[in-house]
Parts: sequence; structure tokens; C-alpha cells
Amino acid sequence: MSHLGRPFTMNGITLMECTACRWVHQYPIPSAEEIKRYYEADFWQREKPGARERFDEQRNWWQTTWDDWLWPIGSLGAGRKLMDIGAGHGFFIEHESNRGWETFGVEASPYCPDGCYRGQIEDGGYWQKVDLVTAFWVLEHLRDPRAFLARA
Repeated sequence: MSHLGRPFTMNGITLMECTACRWVHQYPIPSAEEIKRYYEADFWQREKPGARERFDEQRNWWQTTWDDWLWPIGSLGAGRKLMDIGAGHGFFIEHESNRGWETFGVEASPYCPDGCYRGQIEDGGYWQKVDLVTAFWVLEHLRDPRAFLARA
């Protein structure tokens, strides 16, 4: 995918807003290998240190928020499959598993819980038939979000 636009700098990072698709992304787009190294070594350690501890402090708020987000489908989760892409530490899939969903997570970092597919989100080696796909705060981390959405 090629993007056209004029690069600009924000907070020390060079970005570009594509004039065709309006996607704002890092410029140049990092290679798949650069992204892999970043999520294996830096993301949770450098960008999100203490995330687990903050979640524990905010657990009730997050669980209420997730319940609100999934309220329209209510108890439909019982016996159905949910795949959370970008599962992080697995807090959301744990919560939904407790609500009756059969859950499966996908995460690029080494902090994913046991049973998750650990690998790059865009490699697609984890796709399976599920009833619901969630991908909270994921699109901005992908090299080609349109391809990801087409597949989801």
C-alpha cells in the first residue's frame, strides 16, 4: 500500500496523513520486522510500564465499561466464541470468559496470557471462525489497517 501526502512532525515523530485514505501513520511506515521487535521488547516495557498495576486499581471501572460496550448483545455470549485482537495482558478476554464467552486472544507482546496466539497481528496465522471479533486500540498499530478490516 502506498500513501501520498506531506510528512509532518508531532512530538518528535514523523507522521504523514494520506491524502487518498486520510490515514495518519508513522512515516516511513516501519517494516514488519521493526514492528515485531518493538512489541516484543519495548511496547509494554517502555510505553506502558505499570499497565497491569493500573488495571488492578481500575478493574471495576473497566469491567463496567466493557459491560456497557457489549450491552446490546447482552447474554448472547453463552457458548459463543469471541476473539480479541490486541489482547494485551488478557483482562478483557478474562472478563468476557467469566460472562460465558469462549475467548481467544491475539497479542504481539510477550505479556499475553497462556492460550493466546502470540505473534504479529498482521500475519493472520490465528484466524478462526468466531461469533465476535474485538480489536480495541489496534488499527493505529497496523501497517495496513484496511487489509486487516477486510479480513475481519
